[in-house]
Amino acid sequence: MAVGPTGPSSTLVFTNYIAAGIIFAKATAANKAVALTNNAAVDSLTDVFNPVTLATGKITTAGTSSAVIQGTSTVFLTDFSAGDYLFYYTAGASPVLLGRILTVDSNTQITLTENSPVTITATPGAYCGKTNTVISAFEEILVRIPVVPISPTQIAMPYWNGYREFPEASSDNLISSSKMETYSQVNNPAQISGSPVNVPYTITPIYNYAIAPVTNTVFPTTASFPNYAYALLNPYGNSSVQNLAANTLYKMFASETFQIPENNGIIVSANYPFANLRAAGY
Repeated sequence: MAVGPTGPSSTLVFTNYIAAGIIFAKATAANKAVALTNNAAVDSLTDVFNPVTLATGKITTAGTSSAVIQGTSTVFLTDFSAGDYLFYYTAGASPVLLGRILTVDSNTQITLTENSPVTITATPGAYCGKTNTVISAFEEILVRIPVVPISPTQIAMPYWNGYREFPEASSDNLISSSKMETYSQVNNPAQISGSPVNVPYTITPIYNYAIAPVTNTVFPTTASFPNYAYALLNPYGNSSVQNLAANTLYKMFASETFQIPENNGIIVSANYPFANLRAAGY
């Protein structure tokens, strides 16, 4: 994920990316509407954050006095489009955001919307790739976690109170099922090289579960079980002075194993008391 000032290769830069149904997306009005249905299709969310991918070839020329990027053995016309966010990547280092693409001029030339923030030379050159979705400093992120069937009459849902354990001010991360880190920053990648900085956040579940008026239960029947659970993740939401930095890549990840007694999942049956769901953070 990258953050900006305002607003087709399949090779992953790092190969330990695992997607098991947990999705991060921009918290747009359309995506929030999807979240409120609780049973949306997998592909119904838009502005979904995909893993950073590596393109073909290397960047050989970039300089702070020009917005033009030159490459060798590149296929820019295939790998990139106007509006994509370009990053560079050297062996053994984190990807660093280079800028937004104004035009793809040829297979070996790209023009950015602004001058390059760094200088790259033909030797050794730098690998290149892209991110697809950029958020501004004040936008929220939507996280979608599948509800897991345990039996014909039970499901497992995220234990959101576990996800609320965001990092302390010291940047030491508490035991948690989710995390957000500063990954690389234009003009200053050494600041976090080898030591990503934790980003504190607040998390607020989105739910539209009907409560039966007589029994005060959340799911009167198994037919009312949701397919997904959604929450809003607000970077620096507990602070009035810090915001996401522009021209910076951030890494987000979450896990959900629904194992007891690890306490990061809640087992729900039909006629489940709302008070118990509230205790789980809903």
